[in-house]
Amino acid sequence: MEKRKIKPDVVSTTIKLLKAGGKNGHVILRKDYESINTLILETLKTHHEISLFDLLDVCNREFTAEFKGNLPWYLLNVKQDLQAKGLIQIKRDKKRIQIVSLKKQKMLSS
Repeated sequence: MEKRKIKPDVVSTTIKLLKAGGKNGHVILRKDYESINTLILETLKTHHEISLFDLLDVCNREFTAEFKGNLPWYLLNVKQDLQAKGLIQIKRDKKRIQIVSLKKQKMLSS
């Protein structure tokens, strides 16, 4: 049985997300990933930490009509990818609400 080859233009326009434990996640359009990734990281640089509900609210305001697709689904999957890559961390407060923040990067001593 012959394996199907993935076209190079498809690979360059999509990105495979990661999940916890280094597992493979979904494949989404690179432009959608970059838009949501940038929004999450820029929001966290400004607010330092934010609840998942508030982050979703920011996304809904930012991507009012131009985003095609299920925005909460994309946000959750990109958030998981950033967490799996060690860029963000998730804590839960006393009410079990997810709080998203940038992960502190350890400085390497030379």
